Amino acid sequence: IFLMNHTFPFDRFFDFLLQFSLFKEALRFVFTKFSILLVFSYVIFTSYALSVIYTYFRKLWLIAFFSLLFIFGLLFFAYPMTQGNLISDKMKVAIPQEYFDFWNFMKKQPDGLVLSLPMNSFSGWQYYTWGYQGSGFIWFGLKQPILDRDFDRWSVPDEESYREISHALYSRSNQNFMKNLDKFHVKYILWDKSNIPGDQKNREQIAFTREIGIMFDRLEQNGSISLIKSYNNLLVYQVISQQNDLIRVEKLPEVQPIYHWTYFDFAYDEIGDYVSNNITNQQTTYDYYFPFRQLTSFDDQMNVDYFYKLRSAQDEKNISHLIAQDIVSQNIGAQGVKLDSSISENVVDFDSKNIQRGISLDYTGIQHDTGYILVFVSKNIEGLPLRFCWRNMYSNRCDLYDEVSKSKDFNYDYFFVPPAEDGGIGYQLNIDNISYGDYITRNQLKEIFVIPVSADVLKQNNHATTINNPETLLKASDLNIKNYNDFIYVISTNNLGPDGINSYLSFYKSYNEGWIAYQIEGNNFINRYFPFFFGHQLKDHALINNWANGWKITNLNQQNIVIIFWPEYLEYIGFIILFVTVLSAVSMDRIKSVYGRIKKKQ
Repeated sequence: IFLMNHTFPFDRFFDFLLQFSLFKEALRFVFTKFSILLVFSYVIFTSYALSVIYTYFRKLWLIAFFSLLFIFGLLFFAYPMTQGNLISDKMKVAIPQEYFDFWNFMKKQPDGLVLSLPMNSFSGWQYYTWGYQGSGFIWFGLKQPILDRDFDRWSVPDEESYREISHALYSRSNQNFMKNLDKFHVKYILWDKSNIPGDQKNREQIAFTREIGIMFDRLEQNGSISLIKSYNNLLVYQVISQQNDLIRVEKLPEVQPIYHWTYFDFAYDEIGDYVSNNITNQQTTYDYYFPFRQLTSFDDQMNVDYFYKLRSAQDEKNISHLIAQDIVSQNIGAQGVKLDSSISENVVDFDSKNIQRGISLDYTGIQHDTGYILVFVSKNIEGLPLRFCWRNMYSNRCDLYDEVSKSKDFNYDYFFVPPAEDGGIGYQLNIDNISYGDYITRNQLKEIFVIPVSADVLKQNNHATTINNPETLLKASDLNIKNYNDFIYVISTNNLGPDGINSYLSFYKSYNEGWIAYQIEGNNFINRYFPFFFGHQLKDHALINNWANGWKITNLNQQNIVIIFWPEYLEYIGFIILFVTVLSAVSMDRIKSVYGRIKKKQ
């Protein structure tokens, strides 16, 4: 039924379920969920059919006949699988040898985080000059962890790394780019020139090939990075930095508030490494406060309170305001777009079915070194809400791609675009009304504001307020660290001494509540793999540099510390369940067989 979700009458039932957010998320890829259950059902019913046949036909030659018929039938239908035809030849591409050479080279290199370039795709879908397209593959043969768009779709800290690093890259700021490499503890950079944008026009410009080359030449000249290997279109750089330690014990200043969805970390730029804790009451102490760190909320829109604070600092004459008539006049002849005068105020009406239709508005005269607030007044009648791209005319890339609220009444939506490179000029605003399949999409747009926010205003408003005088930092990078199975890390703290008291154990992997730290007395098998039995859990799980893990250490007592990622245990529990299931099935079959013989003898 679920695999026939667009076949009458099951399509009605399926569309009904999609109205609920839980089912809409769970049923995004129906085949991957229910095809496995369908195959399992085939196995069960086939096994049952054979059981019935063997029970009904008791003669040996009949049992042999049906067994051979089944085996040969299975081989006949499964023969294409043995020829590699589970995947169509049209879908197969040969991976160039240079990638295998790269993987073999990296196997001999020390561990460290790899940054994958270019960073032109916000969606993570990749295209290559040699024919492959998809969500990526480079990590399959790579022993080191990698920062790639395909891994951060469900992780706020990981996606934040893309936002901050790509913004520094496309702003052509060597200094900010290097600060981000330090902040996220990047050790290697993989620049794949065969990874190209999907658009055929201006591919080199969208991928920023020339600009990345200029930046890397300068960074090599000043000793910040070094080219350590190249294979045709694959260039491997090593970051020359002391910030590549995976685990450190250090005393850190506390910064508030925690932020989501931004493009530049003012705190790291100003004070370096820091820690943030969740504030549960107003009496919680911290060292620095940055007032504009929560400029953007969880829904990726600008917080309204900050909008009014920045709005009051702007010059009225520089604000662009377009009403419905202005928008339509710039897009005469656009299909599915018309001026609707049926209500008290004119609105732009968008109407699509199984097609993408939209408009473009030119802002060719505005500077890139200024930030902007985009304000949309719109409502969603049915289908998907309006989506927009704030396209940088220099890179031909969307500096911001988002959608407005799905509101049935006219609603104000606020979006912030950060300042980019000096000297750049010109943007284009593309607004699309998108419909997939037979689902109608209708939206209305009343007006658009584009409000400039200078970089100076941002810096003045986001300068740190010092609350306390933070302690001098302690950094101990010479820890004895052993890694077991990539989800268990054991740290020997014997060499820290009393300086480790009231410090933070910084673990530079993206923050996740699944990472848990324990103090253990000895590094034996039980304490190492099952620290939750006899170890003492470090309760204060903090946020380091707004993306990594940290735990407050009050007293080390010369004990070891083990860090585990507890969801990994579920995999091993699954293996145990599988083994027990098979063993139980075999055992029950033997028990029944023995019981049957006993009954027969009786």
